[in-house]
Amino acid sequence: MKRKFKVREDLFTLEVPGGYADKIETGSGFLDCSLGTNPFGTSEKVKEKLKDLDIDLSAYPDVRYTHLRNALAGYWDIDEESIFFGAGTIGCFEKVNKFVITQGSKVLGISPQYTRYISDVLAMGGFYEAVPLKKENRFKIDVGEVVNALNSDYSLFYLDNPHNPTGQALRLKEVEEIVQDAERKGVLVLVDEAYGDFIEKEESTINLDYDNLIVIR
Repeated sequence: MKRKFKVREDLFTLEVPGGYADKIETGSGFLDCSLGTNPFGTSEKVKEKLKDLDIDLSAYPDVRYTHLRNALAGYWDIDEESIFFGAGTIGCFEKVNKFVITQGSKVLGISPQYTRYISDVLAMGGFYEAVPLKKENRFKIDVGEVVNALNSDYSLFYLDNPHNPTGQALRLKEVEEIVQDAERKGVLVLVDEAYGDFIEKEESTINLDYDNLIVIR
């Protein structure tokens, strides 16, 4: 089909990687844990608290999210200027990729992993390559393999930790080994902690301080 307007034709034929949940019919009785939603519903305490809030919707909100920024900086003991906000994890992915991914940029990841990040890299004109998790290794993430695969040709290394879909979590010292190696090779590291509540606070990658590290949570 020929379009009358100047649009990116390549996006209409872009093959978006599918997830396991795509293969399950709606109403099948299976619980899709990848959504990160609470299967028990909203807490009654939260509902009651929301009733007491006095929110002024007539004006734009504080674009710097000052109160939230200060609270998070205090909780994690980090510089408030190192924090940015987005519309969920995907919104943060898009912000990072706008700064990092150009036509032909190469991203390294681990296969399988969260497909929505991969699809955004491809939509931005980047290439995605991955270190595969091996059945003979019980699908364990091998830090040594990741380090060996990383090189200066890559703009970014993407890691979801805890990992989606296997649920395994690298220890902080293991993530730091990858970050340090990537720093030497001039590669950014993006750590997706969408499931960060399943690890102890002291094991979060937010505790690391490296110029080449971005953590989304």
